Amino acid sequence: MPKPNAARTETVLRATEKWRKDLVDTSGRNRLRRYRDLKTSTLDLTPDRAEGLNVSVLDRLLADKPVDLSDLFSGLAADPDAP
Repeated sequence: MPKPNAARTETVLRATEKWRKDLVDTSGRNRLRRYRDLKTSTLDLTPDRAEGLNVSVLDRLLADKPVDLSDLFSGLAADPDAP
């Protein structure tokens, strides 16, 4: 087996570190890192807190299967004033 080239190894290590840093944005622009619930645009899918949530449909969603939002909350009556 050939002996590893020290310069090549160092280049690969530097590139790996750069890729790692590029994947994780630690700046203030990272919305996932600074996540907070919003009253009007956060959908809570916690079964014990989400009124009318159909847990079997949630299980399908979490299994990466497509579901309709209307099926996810099929336990709620439709809002008659909705457009």
